[in-house]
Amino acid sequence: MPVPARLASLLLLVVVPSLPAQNPPRRPPATTPATAPAPSVALDFQDQDLRTVLAALAEAGGVNVSLSNIPGTKVTLRMGKAVDRAEFAAMLKAVAEANDLKVTTVGSLMQISGTPAVVGPTVQQQARLDAAAAEMKLYTFRLKHTSATQLAPVLTALFSGGSISAQNAANRGGTGITLQNGRAATVVGAQAQGGGRGAAGQQQQANPLQGLQALFGGNQAVTNEVRIVGEESSNALLIRATAADWTLIQQVLAAVDLRPLQVLIEVTIAEVARNSDLNVGVSGTGTRTKGNSADSASMPSAATARDFILKLTGGNGTIDYNVALNALQTRGDVRVLSLPVIIAQNNREAVLNVGEQRPFVQVSQSIQTGATPTTVQTITYLDVGTVLTITPTINPDGYVNLTVSQTDNNATNEVAFNAPVISKRELTTQVFLKDGQTTVIGGLAGKSSSKTESGIPILSKIPLIGKWLFGNTRETSSTSELFLFLTPHVIFTDVDIDQLRRSVEDGSELLKQVPTGARIVPKADTIGLPVIRRPDSTAVRRPVGGGTP
Repeated sequence: MPVPARLASLLLLVVVPSLPAQNPPRRPPATTPATAPAPSVALDFQDQDLRTVLAALAEAGGVNVSLSNIPGTKVTLRMGKAVDRAEFAAMLKAVAEANDLKVTTVGSLMQISGTPAVVGPTVQQQARLDAAAAEMKLYTFRLKHTSATQLAPVLTALFSGGSISAQNAANRGGTGITLQNGRAATVVGAQAQGGGRGAAGQQQQANPLQGLQALFGGNQAVTNEVRIVGEESSNALLIRATAADWTLIQQVLAAVDLRPLQVLIEVTIAEVARNSDLNVGVSGTGTRTKGNSADSASMPSAATARDFILKLTGGNGTIDYNVALNALQTRGDVRVLSLPVIIAQNNREAVLNVGEQRPFVQVSQSIQTGATPTTVQTITYLDVGTVLTITPTINPDGYVNLTVSQTDNNATNEVAFNAPVISKRELTTQVFLKDGQTTVIGGLAGKSSSKTESGIPILSKIPLIGKWLFGNTRETSSTSELFLFLTPHVIFTDVDIDQLRRSVEDGSELLKQVPTGARIVPKADTIGLPVIRRPDSTAVRRPVGGGTP
C-alpha cells in the first residue's frame, strides 16, 4: 500500500516487499493463487502535534479512526525497526492512552477523544482571553454601611502599593485581621513608626500586599493600576480595574462593608462638695413689751435695718435684746450634674457638651469723636461647663474599650486683667469594660472660696468695733470633686435597641420621683449605677437592665 505524498516530510517510509528468487524452478500450477505478505513500515516523529501523530499512525495502519478534543501536546516517536501494518492499530491505541485519551472501538471504527478538562484554548482563543482580562473596565459598588468617601482613599492606597491609612469605620489593620481590643488606626500608626507586632494581641502588618495574602491566601496582587473614587450622594465606589482585579476588590469590600456595632452608654456626672461654711458675727433678736402687747424683731438685712432699730428703741416699754455669736459650720454632700444617655457607633467619637458662654470685655477704648467721647468695647465669650467625649471600640465578645475625655470649666469670682478666672478640670483615660458593667472615674478636684460681709448700716462702719459688734462676716470654702459613672450596653441587634430603650425610659421615670436636693451615695459593691438617696434616707436604685427598683 503506497504512503500519501502529504506525509513524506513527516515520516520515513521503508517498504520491504517479498522478492522472487532468481531463476525459480518450474512448479506445477496451483489450484488457488498465493497471497502476498503485508509490507513492513517504520515511522519516526520529532516534536509533532499529537493529532498529527495519531492520524499518521491510523493512515499507515489502515485504521478507521475518529479524533475529537485532542490537545495540542507535542510527541516524539522513534521506531527502531519496521513493523507490520497490522501492528499499527495496537500502537495507535498505546500512544492515545499514554496521553490520557479515551479509546473506544465501535465495529471497525476506533474513536479517540480527550476530556474537556484536558482541552485547552487555541493560541488565538488564548490571545483573545488575555486581551479581555487586561482590558480596564468601570465598575460600581454601592456600600451599605461604610462611607464611600472615607473608604476610597484606603482602597486606593491598598491596591496601588502605597502606605495604608486605617479608617475608624472599618476597624481593620493592614492584614485585614479584625482587631479585638484595639483601634486599627492606632495599630497601623504604631507599626509605621516601629514595625513589628501589634499591641492588640494580633499580628498586624502595615504592608497592604501582605494583608491581601493574609485575607485570601497565595501570591495575589492587582496586576494594573486601579483607580477608586468615592461618590458621596449615592455612597458608591466608582472603580476602574480589570476583571481579575475587580474579583479581588469585591472580596475586600465584602470583608469591610459590615454593619457597624453600636453601644449605648449611661453616664452619671456627680459632684461631691465638701463645703466649709463658717458664719461668724453677731445676730440679735429683740422684744419690746408695752402693756399686754409685745413687738419682736431679729437681726435685719440692710433694707430693714431702720425698722429694726425703731422697733427696739421707739416708744415706751421694756426691751429684751438677746445677742448670739454665730459660729455655724455646714457641710455639703453630692449633687448630680447630668444624667445623659449616649448611643455611639464603633470607633466613632460621641461628644456631650453641657455649659454656656460667658461674655467679658476684652478691650475697651475711649474714642474722642466730638464733644462726648465714645467708648468702644470688644466682647469675648468663654465656654464654661462640662464637655464629655467618648470613643468606644467594641469587641465582638461583648467588651468595650472606652476612650474618655472630660473637661470641666467654671468661672470663678476672681478677676485678673479685667477678665474672669476660669477654673479648669480635665481628665483623659481608657477603660475596658464588659457589656453592662459600671466603672467610676474620679479625682477631678477643685477648690473655691468666698467672703461676704454684712451688718447694720452705719453702726457696722464704726472703726475698730463696728465690724465685730454690729456686723457679720461669712467665709465659704468649697472643695468639690467630680465623679463619672459609665455603663456601656453593646447593641448587636434591633431587639437590643428596643430593650435598652425601655430600660432607659424606666430609669427616667424613676429619677422623676427623686426630689431636688437628693444626694447620691456611691457604694463599692454596686454593680449598676449608684444608689440615690432621698432626703428622708429612703434608698432607691436606678435599674440598669430594666424593671422596677
